[in-house]
Amino acid sequence: TMSTVEYIGEACKIAQKYFKVIGLEIYPVNSDQYAYLHACGADYVTVFQETYNSDKYETLHLAGHKRIFPYRVNAQERALMGGMRGVGFAALLGLDDFRKDATGYHAYLLQRKYPHAEIAFSCPRLRPIINNDRINPMDVHERQLLQVVCAYRLFMPFASITVSTRECERVRDHLVDIAATKISA
Repeated sequence: TMSTVEYIGEACKIAQKYFKVIGLEIYPVNSDQYAYLHACGADYVTVFQETYNSDKYETLHLAGHKRIFPYRVNAQERALMGGMRGVGFAALLGLDDFRKDATGYHAYLLQRKYPHAEIAFSCPRLRPIINNDRINPMDVHERQLLQVVCAYRLFMPFASITVSTRECERVRDHLVDIAATKISA
């Protein structure tokens, strides 16, 4: 089930008692709802775009609010307009050409428009899915993941870069040594 914005806000108020920084990974909402969540204690919002290819995106989301590509792609800007200190970007590498999905240009444009904003990238890779013929993952191997992480670091040197704990220890350790700054929980 989907938690309401009010429910998430109450969770932020409770979390604020125990944590200095609160980041959210939630469905896209309107600017006034992001402002409410910020007033409840949230500092950051990450939105997993999944793919920047709008045609491919339509094949993955057949119903509901998630189907509206422009609304999802503009979520980070609405979060910044709502007062959030930082926003995170993530494409699920392997849904489409990883070089296009890991562009970083979206984040770059928002950084120019909102220079105070803290920018973060997450780098999850799609794995083969058993009994799912709708999604045929394009292979993104460790070499391509390294290319993405290094490209982000060169393109936006002050951005935070998160590597998924789905990666093996060897890959995580090397990516953190090279360019990544965080590992997801």
